[in-house]
Formats: sequence, structure tokens, C-alpha cells
Amino acid sequence: MVTFSYDPKFVAKVKSIEGRRWHPDKKYWSFPYSEDILKNILSVFKNENIYLDSTLQVYFKQKSNKQVQNQTQITGAVNKELKLRGWI
Repeated sequence: MVTFSYDPKFVAKVKSIEGRRWHPDKKYWSFPYSEDILKNILSVFKNENIYLDSTLQVYFKQKSNKQVQNQTQITGAVNKELKLRGWI
């Protein structure tokens, strides 16, 4: 899910990401869950001051740090949180 105050520049960035969906009643964008889409969102907004949910921060730190000892537990926790939020 991506939310922001209306800004044509941000709308154009979101529209450049495949699979996006606008929810006018709640005023947010949603995307299908995939690692590629998460990377694409971060890439598109890389020069912007954005908030990344802590569950996704853990996910990306885990992917970049191959020394994580409890990788299976972290992955399970992230997937559980994403399912609870209805993102996967």
C-alpha cells in the first residue's frame, strides 16, 4: 500500500509501476505482492523522503545481509504480517 498527499509527480511515479490499483474510497494505491514490485517501488521513490513499514525494512535487511541467523523466522514473520494486512 502506498499513500501520499496529492502530488502529480508522485502519481506519475506510482503509475509507472505495473500492477498498481487506486482505491478511491480510502485514497491509497495497492500493488500485488512480489519482491520485484517492492524493489520497483523503492527504486521509483529512491530520491524521496518515504516511510517504509518496519516489516518491510526487516525483509530488505534480511535480503541484503546473508549472515542473518534466524532468516526462516524473519521470513515467516514478514509473510504472516503481510497476510494479516491482506497484501498477499
